[in-house]
Amino acid sequence: MPAGRPKTDRQLPHCRAENLSCNECVAHAATSLASIASEMNGSAVRQLFFAMYPAEPCLTMASAFVQVYHKQRKPCASETGLPLARAAVA
Repeated sequence: MPAGRPKTDRQLPHCRAENLSCNECVAHAATSLASIASEMNGSAVRQLFFAMYPAEPCLTMASAFVQVYHKQRKPCASETGLPLARAAVA
C-alpha cells in the first residue's frame, strides 16, 4: 500500500473514488494555500487544516499539511529584508 494512503476501510469514499492518497491531497491543498496566503503562522495553518479536513481519517495529516505549506510558501517582505516595493519585483 502506498505511503500516505490509509487502509481502505478508513479512506473517505470520495478520496477512494478519485484514487487520491492522503499525501497527494494535503500537498495539493497546502501548495494552493501557500500560493495565496504566504504569511500565515503554523498555528493558523493547522487551524485551517482542521476546518478544511474535519473527517477523522484526515486528522493525522495536519503536520504534513503544515510542513508542505511552509516549504511551498514564498517569503514575505519582512522575512526577505527587502523594502516592500522591491519585494514585489524580486
